[in-house]
Parts: sequence; C-alpha cells; structure tokens
Amino acid sequence: MHYFSVSFTHKNTSIEVRERLALSDEFKKKEIYKLILANDYIEECVILSTCNRIEIMCYIENQVGVYEYIIKCLCLICKIDEQLIKNSPDIYEGSGFIHHLFSVSSSLDSLVIGETQITGQLKQALQSANYSPNLEVAINYSFKCAAMVRNKTAISKNSVSVSSVAVAKAREICDIKTKKILLIGSGLMIELAAKHLLNHTKGNIAIISRTKANALKLANELDLICLDYEDLISILNSYELIFCATSSNEPIITKDIISPVEFKRYFFDIAVPRDIELENSELIEVFSVDSLNEIVKKNMQFKDEEAKIAFSVVAKMVNEFYKDLNVIQVTPIIKAMRIRADEIINQELEIAIKKGYLKNSDNEEALKFAKQVMKSYLHEPTIRLKNIDDEGLETQSLNYLFNVKENE
Repeated sequence: MHYFSVSFTHKNTSIEVRERLALSDEFKKKEIYKLILANDYIEECVILSTCNRIEIMCYIENQVGVYEYIIKCLCLICKIDEQLIKNSPDIYEGSGFIHHLFSVSSSLDSLVIGETQITGQLKQALQSANYSPNLEVAINYSFKCAAMVRNKTAISKNSVSVSSVAVAKAREICDIKTKKILLIGSGLMIELAAKHLLNHTKGNIAIISRTKANALKLANELDLICLDYEDLISILNSYELIFCATSSNEPIITKDIISPVEFKRYFFDIAVPRDIELENSELIEVFSVDSLNEIVKKNMQFKDEEAKIAFSVVAKMVNEFYKDLNVIQVTPIIKAMRIRADEIINQELEIAIKKGYLKNSDNEEALKFAKQVMKSYLHEPTIRLKNIDDEGLETQSLNYLFNVKENE
C-alpha cells in the first residue's frame, strides 16, 4: 500500500482545461468519488479542487492502471477529451507524494507563495471525502509542516493573494478612490478583495450575490452596499471596477448582458471556472487568474530566500512523518507479538501442569518467570521495529509474520 496522486496545477495545465476539471459542483464530486473508489486497487481518495489546482490524492494497493483509470474517471464526469489532459498532470508516489503534499499545504506550490487559504481548502477536502484514515494522517501532518514553515520563515508575512494582486492591479491602472466598485460573489476570495479595497478607498463599494444572506452578512461586517442579484444586468453596466468570484460552473457575465457605456470598465475574474466571458476592447479590459500570474511572480521574488529555508523544513518534516508513520504502523504488530506471547505462555504452562512437569502451586511463579523471559526476548525486536527508518517498510509482510488481523 502506498500514497499516489495526480496533480493538475497552474504550472502544468491551462486555465481553460482547469476550469473544465474544476469539481466545485457537489454532485460531480460525489460521482467522481464513487467512480474512483470503485477501482479494486484504490483504497482511499481525497480530492482537492481550487482555482489553481485539482489534486486527486489516493492510497493504493497497486499502481497498475491506476493513473489511466483516474484520467478516464475525470474525462467521464467532466466531459472532457482524454487527449486534452492525459499528458498534463504531474504524478507523485510514496515520499514524492508526501513532499508534494507538504509543499502544497505550506503554500510553496501555490500561485501565490505564502498565502494561507490552502490549509483551509485541504481541511474542507478531507471533510468532504469518504473514510480515508491513511490520507487523513498524511494531510493532518501536512498542517504541522505548514505551521512549522510559518514559524521558521517569514514567507507568510506581508503575503499576497490572487485577490490582493487583483486589487493591486486595479490601483496600478486607475485611481480606485474615484471609481464605483462592484463585488460579485460572497466567498473568501471576494471577502479578501473587499478588505484589500477598503485599505485604499472608503466608499462606492457594492456587493451582490445569488446567496443574498451571505452578501448581506459581509456588507454589514465591512460596511458595503448590498444589492439584489436579480438586478445584476442593470447594476453591472453602471460600475467601472468589477471583481467577480462565484462558484458558478458557467460564465455569469457575457457580452449579451453588457451594454455600451462611455467610460472604461475593468473586470477582474478571480474564479475558476471563469465567471467572465468577454473580449478585451477599447472600453473593456478583463484580467483572469492566469493573467495576474506575472504580477504575482514579481511580488514573490523577494521570498526566494525564505522559500529555500521553507523547503528544507519540508524535507525535515517528510523524514519525521515517516518515522512517526512507522511507529503508527508497527504499534499493532508489537501489540500482536505480545498478545501472542502471552497466549503461548498460558498454553504451555497449562500443558506443563497437565503433564506433571510443574506443580499447580508453582503456576504463579512459573508464569512470572516465563513472562519476564518473553519480555526480555521481545525487547530488542520491539526497539528495532520502532526505529525502522524506511518508507518501504513492508507492514503487510510483518502483519502476516506476526498474525495481525485487519481488525486489530
């Protein structure tokens, strides 16, 4: 059994393909879980789907055909041609999987290095997955690694996010204090955008969302204007800066609902799948997640040295994980060894008394002696098992050797 993942990210897959693979729809997600876990070799699965990555993380018995099977599942559920995705993802196994997971959780593999949203997204992914004890151990350990990276480096200090980069870009191209600003959506990305905007302007910010209760809550917290989603078309054409991040699977802003106006409008689409389907023109400019990438790179240059330190922390935590994992894996084996030893001692003493090798009155003293001998004998194997530092530890062989049952 070992860890295995298929990873589509902003580094290896275009936004056009990522938005088709996005699994924000709960029905889609449930269906793909069912399909993936129907494979005899896949014991566990956790799926992470964000604007910049789709990670299919598995705990598998055998790798044979697993990658091809996962690709076919994605193609079936997401209705995408296999040729478009089969050569895109990165594949991680064993310690490579753990290193990648810890890097992701520590935000070292993010579009925006140092952002902290990813740990929350991983927690959500774990909660929505089926029972996955082995993946849960690894993911929870990745949070420990992320905390260590934050403590040992300044990588999350003054961190930027896609939302903050979008606001920074807006400030670069115009004076946002004089502009009417519209926020569409009510999730974390919009909340972050709103907070960054409020650092630079105190008024003219409105929010609109299909879920009005969420928009109203955010409006009350941040002193924004809350508008009705039913009026989106008329509202949309009166605002100059529009920031959009919804969970819609289809674009919500298309050329059909855009009316000609005399002022220039800037659209910031910080969602995947994309919310905005417009072409740039003299009076319309659209920025998507990927088009903000260059700005992010510039903002990240100063963190290069911190990233080097962070990766050394990740490497150390990978080693610690395997040490702790080995202890977790061998604990039932050690327990089974001792239980079996006790069974044999009691069995042999009973035989010895029946055959007259021992008097019944000697049973208690003989039992103490036999247990002490067995304890001394098992001491060294126990220490050796606990100190095995090898990711290739064959626990199945040890389980067989010491007769450990699955339910133990």
